[in-house]
This record gives sequence, structure tokens and C-alpha cells, in this order.
Amino acid sequence: MIIIIDDYANALYVNRRNVKLTKMEYTLYSNLIKNKKTKSTVEKLIRQTWPRRYESITQNNLSQLAFKLKRKLCDAGILTTITVSLKSGCKISHYKPCLIIRVKTSLASSLIQKIIIRKTIQK
Repeated sequence: MIIIIDDYANALYVNRRNVKLTKMEYTLYSNLIKNKKTKSTVEKLIRQTWPRRYESITQNNLSQLAFKLKRKLCDAGILTTITVSLKSGCKISHYKPCLIIRVKTSLASSLIQKIIIRKTIQK
């Protein structure tokens, strides 16, 4: 499974298909993947996901967002576990091996989109 995280376009692609995520869902997924080797604290993820409103956001809000994200990922074929815990922190794990590619520049983003669009149209 190939997962492309396009930070420039705020887009997520799974096996050449665009996964429609809200801005907060994308931000949460991107940050969970960025910190995949370590557990992020609930507070850190709240600050990253809701930078302007973090003081009024609770662990319950983060858990609800993680649940919605997990459902959308599952619908796209990515089976994951997302853990949100005050004691043990937040972590994501995929059930199947994944190649995760992170795109950060406009040139790379436009190339990825052209490749994905061209492959989708040809099918």
C-alpha cells in the first residue's frame, strides 16, 4: 500500500486515490505520521491540530476526531489503530505494511497530482 501525504496541497492519496479529509483530520493524520516512531502527548496533538483554540479543546474532542479519521481511513482501505490516551500518549499504527511518502514542495505536489490524475484517467 502506498500512502502519499501532500503537505503542500493538504491532500492524502492511497494507492492513487484521493482520500477526502477535513483540514483537522488531515492535520491530525499528518502529525501522527510525523511522530510515528514516538508517542505524541495529547496536549501536543491538540496544540498542533487546533492552534488557535487549543485551550478550549479536550481529550474527548481529540478522541472524536481520531474516530472520524480512522473511519475515513478504513473506508479508503487503510486499516489503522489510533490510540489517544493521557497516560500513554497518542500513536497510530497500520495493520498492513505501508510505504509513506511525504511531499513538501509545490513542484513535487504538482508532479504527484499529474501522475495520479494521469493514471486514474487511463484506467
